[in-house]
This record gives sequence, C-alpha cells and structure tokens, in this order.
Amino acid sequence: MRSIRVRGLPLLLLLVLAACVSSAGRQHQRDEPVTRVRVDNRSFTGYTIYVLDGKIRTRLGRVDATSEATFVIPPNLLFGPTPLQFEIAPLASNDRPHSQVIQVNPGETVTLLIPR
Repeated sequence: MRSIRVRGLPLLLLLVLAACVSSAGRQHQRDEPVTRVRVDNRSFTGYTIYVLDGKIRTRLGRVDATSEATFVIPPNLLFGPTPLQFEIAPLASNDRPHSQVIQVNPGETVTLLIPR
C-alpha cells in the first residue's frame, strides 16, 4: 500500500504542475490587448478582408454589402507598433486592392471605409 502512494505522488505533482502552467498561459493571453479592424462597407459588393504583414497574408473574415463588421487582428502579427496593410478582395472579382501601410498599435481599433 505504501509503494502505491509513493508512485502516485509524483504523478499527482506532475498533474498539478501541468494545470498551473496551463492556467498561467491562459492568464497571459487574457492580459494581451485586443487589436481590431472595423470595416464599414458602403458598397453593394461583399468583400473578404485580409491583413498583410510583410509576406504573411492572414484572412480575417468577410463583410457583406452595405454592412459593417469587426475582426480581431491576430496578436502574433503585432510586436509593438507594427506596419500592416489590409487587402480588400471583392467576392465577385479577381481584383485585390490594398490599403496604404498603416502603423497599428496593440489594443487599437483601425477603421477601414469601403466607399460606394
């Protein structure tokens, strides 16, 4: 009986340590500021929105015609103030217009306006 407790104790300590590390990782992620892009689409076309960081192209989502949508910019793309560019791809076209390069700070909300 005593040997079972001794063998079980290291396993129990390992499980407690794993739970502490896991919850510490989640706490750190919650403390990171959330950075967003709000898209105000005033046109009669739907668009897919991408964020460009150098050569990395990440799909954020889709905004329907004459509507607004807000997307979270993945935190792994931001390292302090970061120059980003947005690609606004019409759903019914092969065009790929880009925004200018925008300096984005963690925690900010950037607004993109798609005119009629």
